[in-house]
Amino acid sequence: MVDFKRIARYVPDGIPEDDRPVSGDAGTDVVSSSPSTLAALSNSDGTTTLIPATAPAGMLYAEELRDVAPQSDMDALSAMQIGLARLLQGLSFWQHNLEARLAAGDLQPREFKLERIFFDFPRQEDDLDPMPSVCIRCPGDRLYGQPGLGVGILEDTADVYGEGTALRRIAHVTCELELSVWCAHKEQRRGFVSGVEKALLAEPNDDREGRRIIVADYFDRVLRCQYQRVSYGDDGMSAQSGRWMAQCFIAADIDRVVRVPLGRMQRPQFSADV
Repeated sequence: MVDFKRIARYVPDGIPEDDRPVSGDAGTDVVSSSPSTLAALSNSDGTTTLIPATAPAGMLYAEELRDVAPQSDMDALSAMQIGLARLLQGLSFWQHNLEARLAAGDLQPREFKLERIFFDFPRQEDDLDPMPSVCIRCPGDRLYGQPGLGVGILEDTADVYGEGTALRRIAHVTCELELSVWCAHKEQRRGFVSGVEKALLAEPNDDREGRRIIVADYFDRVLRCQYQRVSYGDDGMSAQSGRWMAQCFIAADIDRVVRVPLGRMQRPQFSADV
């Protein structure tokens, strides 16, 4: 349970004129019977939060919403990378010989799968062979917000991922993911791009654009993907190296959630003694 005390700390630039204590110097604690007095609430991270002493019922939780399993928590980007990697792991790709098709109408199809998946760029000691190998990264910023959603407990997750716990959404995260693939030859690269187009441009069971992927590793949250563009970026040197690259760019978003105690809301109680 949180410990509330009817103490107001004068923060000159942080408290509206009507909510300042009736006496005391700046930066000191004073007691006030004013209904506009602020209360100092201590947090487990060593900080103190100011709240209205007249906070209405339903404003505060009965206990701090700490992460009950911090050892297994994942940031939003890691959850998106895992979700996309699970999709790629299950895909089969087909490469075609375009020269043979043009000359004789013979596709000479060959099936293949990804050999390696990297999270972010490979290290110097990581071998790209055997190919194709792909890395999943976010080359730009991740944006955090709550467009129409807001912070709050997801009631339908109560007791689902642990008795007495629920998921708390603390943000909605959007970013652009990049798939960088290294292929052994041009036919393999064409097959990879074709397979990614089919996998990400539309849902397989309806006519919605993009994909909605349930990330089982991240409390079954939904990763939304919208395929944006693809680039080859070849030059003479890369063509002679025997490694053919492609970069596929995907708009992605997911809820950032934390598993917290399933506390109840209550009206704050203030002690009579300071």
